[in-house]
Amino acid sequence: MTMTITCFIVEDELQHGKIIAESIEDFSTTNSAITFQPKIISEFIHFYENLNDFVFADKDIFIIDIHLNTYFSGIELAKKIRALNQKVPIIFLTNDEHSGIQVINAQISPLGYVVKHILPNIIFKEELFSLLEQIRSQLLVNLNSGELLVFRSGNRQIIIYPEEIFYIATIKGVRGKVLIKTQKSEITCTEQLHQIKKKVSHTHLFTELKSYIINLAHIKSFSRLEGIILFDHGQELYVGTKIIDKISKKLK
Repeated sequence: MTMTITCFIVEDELQHGKIIAESIEDFSTTNSAITFQPKIISEFIHFYENLNDFVFADKDIFIIDIHLNTYFSGIELAKKIRALNQKVPIIFLTNDEHSGIQVINAQISPLGYVVKHILPNIIFKEELFSLLEQIRSQLLVNLNSGELLVFRSGNRQIIIYPEEIFYIATIKGVRGKVLIKTQKSEITCTEQLHQIKKKVSHTHLFTELKSYIINLAHIKSFSRLEGIILFDHGQELYVGTKIIDKISKKLK
């Protein structure tokens, strides 16, 4: 089974960001089931100003330097992220061990802090690894409790949060495969739709359609005239008028 967690790094010192990314890669090698993929946000001003257009999942992680050398702080960035998503883990980087009170007052609820040290290392790997291990352990608990879905894709098993799914659809002309569209990717799953419906119990996943499973929570709007569903982040799906009517009835 595999699950990839993206770790977004917001750090104004490029070298610091690279060291953090390398540390995350080192940690990721300790377990093949849940991997951590670092991604440095180099244009963090653009990121801050266009955060609403940025796609990330509940399981992703933000690692943010509190003291960004720009017109906003890491705390202000974290507040914007938290306003969009209450679940995504936030880890703060700081060279000030007393920065926590500012974060508490901002009601951000971070997972924790990693204190940067100039010598001998920029960060203590142990501090970062401990926080990442907390996240990985919780994901494994969620998996064992059935809060995560496992899909077969060839010889791999893919782990997905139900909340990440926009829709699951049969592939026209192809038997034994379905397309899973999530917030961040498209996955071809080597299972039949009726098999998937049996293991899906999430309240927002509508399973009463012949060729689709639709996440009602991600629907922004739909057009009966065009037969199109519009999901978050501009994703569209053509389903036809009859299915639009069924979804409309379900949403009432």
